[in-house]
Amino acid sequence: MDTLKVSVSGVRGIVGDSLTPPVIIEYVSAFADFIKQYGNHIAVARDTRPTGELVNRLVIGTLQACGLNVTDYGILPTPVLIYAVREKKFAGGVIITASHNPLQWNALKFIKKDGYFLNAQDVNTLILKREKKVFDYVSYQKIGVPENNENSFIPEYIDDLLCHFDVDSIKQRGLKVGYDPVNATGAFVTPSLIARLNCNLYGINEDTSIGFARGAEPIAENLGGLSELVKGKKLDIGFAHDPDGDRLALVDEQGNPIGEEYTLALAAYSAYKYRNLKSDMVVNLSTSLMTGEIAKQYGKKAHAAGVGEINVTEKMIEIKSELGGEGNGGVIYPAFNSCRDSFVSMLFILELLALEKKPLSEIIKNLPYFVMVKEKFSGEFHQLEAVYQKLKEAFSGCIFDEQDGLKILGNDFWLHIRKSNTEPVVRIIAESPSEETNQTLLKQAQQILGV
Repeated sequence: MDTLKVSVSGVRGIVGDSLTPPVIIEYVSAFADFIKQYGNHIAVARDTRPTGELVNRLVIGTLQACGLNVTDYGILPTPVLIYAVREKKFAGGVIITASHNPLQWNALKFIKKDGYFLNAQDVNTLILKREKKVFDYVSYQKIGVPENNENSFIPEYIDDLLCHFDVDSIKQRGLKVGYDPVNATGAFVTPSLIARLNCNLYGINEDTSIGFARGAEPIAENLGGLSELVKGKKLDIGFAHDPDGDRLALVDEQGNPIGEEYTLALAAYSAYKYRNLKSDMVVNLSTSLMTGEIAKQYGKKAHAAGVGEINVTEKMIEIKSELGGEGNGGVIYPAFNSCRDSFVSMLFILELLALEKKPLSEIIKNLPYFVMVKEKFSGEFHQLEAVYQKLKEAFSGCIFDEQDGLKILGNDFWLHIRKSNTEPVVRIIAESPSEETNQTLLKQAQQILGV
């Protein structure tokens, strides 16, 4: 099975298998050719994967060979690098991370000068440039200059972030906070950020030198350690990052992992209630109905875009949305940053706890209630169009959205089947007011898919 995945989510693969030095060099060379129209200075950073240093050297050397100057920020969360690209006016950036993928994976995520990832058209351009293999390498007199600025941008990022939230109210609550950065990039930001908020911080999985201490994805089954920490220390909340710090999952004060979907929903609730948010929202097709229902309560709508962060951000730009994101724990708040940002998410949640003066579990009781189940199945699945047709026939009375796989919308449920942009799998997601309904939907989809 080919593990190389090239999409709006970057160039991902298993290092030494599909993500080899020639592949890395070719795609970085293609990106250098693409980005030169915007300038000659590129920012680079990585997460804590053991392959990160190797890939980092290949990336920086290739960019230099293409005549580009490179600032290496070392280990840095994706949203912090994106903020640096935008604020420091770099021509673009490369973040070396496979995000939630397992440790053996790594990836190149390419950033344009405005702090946005490549869209589908840009990715096609990149693929064509790579296929042609006509790269613009310079003579030795014009080789780009490297600069090492490891972790140097974090204080400026935190200073700017805090200007966008009610820091005084958070300080007054004196909250007790647990966090699990999975031995990755969140450990370089969260302690400094929380220290500025008069909160007491308790952490696990903070050793960034030994690889991931749990599954990379911050889903409930990987958060047992954080749950025990919250219960044992009687904390107000627990935060779980993914390796590159763009997604955030929550554990309530009782130690219950409440699901990634609540991160965006709670941010929306806070923004509409306390910030008088004026715009509609944008979410991806796999985001909980809960978020849309919250927007509806305030006379607004949640518009659906295809899965993939750039699809959401481009729709946000189109409709001038002030808040958006993806149901996997990603919040996009363009007043501060142009991407999913787990530290923005943390501030939204801490601000909400401070203003509501209630435990997280009580706040959640007031949100619309839905149950979501997610499954993924390995395989190539070349005949998905035939599968989609059979599903349409099986759910003939429903509405169909085909902008990203097939989403089936019923009166009180939805079912989404699509190929992943980040792994060689097909994802099936169902949501309704009941677990029983979800299991029925999943069973129908699995039977038709043949898994």
